[in-house]
Amino acid sequence: MRKFLNFLLFSIFSFFLPSKAQKLASILEWEHMLSGSFYSSPHDNLTPRIRYTAFPNVAPQMHYNFLDFFGLSMGLGLRNMGLILANDTMRIKRRNIAIHLPVTFRIGQLKKPQLAAVFGTSVNLMVFYKETQKLQGQKLKTFTITSDKVYPINLSIHAGLQVWGLVVKLNYSLFHYLNRGFTDPSGSKPFKDTQSTLWWLSLSSSFMKYWKNPFKKE
Repeated sequence: MRKFLNFLLFSIFSFFLPSKAQKLASILEWEHMLSGSFYSSPHDNLTPRIRYTAFPNVAPQMHYNFLDFFGLSMGLGLRNMGLILANDTMRIKRRNIAIHLPVTFRIGQLKKPQLAAVFGTSVNLMVFYKETQKLQGQKLKTFTITSDKVYPINLSIHAGLQVWGLVVKLNYSLFHYLNRGFTDPSGSKPFKDTQSTLWWLSLSSSFMKYWKNPFKKE
């Protein structure tokens, strides 16, 4: 039944596509991230470190060309988001596997060879929280499905360039990663007045496969 409904929706949608212009495409995006944070806190002397992630940063998307040079992509994916903080004696790594909903506009040459400017936003739902602390040779790990230490939803923006099937983007989170209102078991608020916005430079494989219109002749 589900396959039939999917086919029916595609059939109705594709009926309105011009015969010589393929406008609807599918995208499978795999993202490599080099990330950091704008971090400062009155409670510690930790400084941010650079982190690299490639798993499980995948996002299947659908793309539609409104014009020959202008299109819109939307999808649903997973993204490894977080930060690393350290000083001479301590290192803390916090991360979430975020469920994210990307919305991306493309302006430029959208058919092969692809050359386009990309920009947009992404809603990130923070789940699967993991924290690793290293202190004087000892390591402590915690893992929870959700955590009050981080805000449950974060909004990010991105802009970059697509060349063929590769996309380079600069991303920035608009909200703080760490929850300023979090209260630990002792009653203190370790993240009060803490700055913790995230940024990351991403390199993505983003190949677009255009769908043919099965109802109209060339």
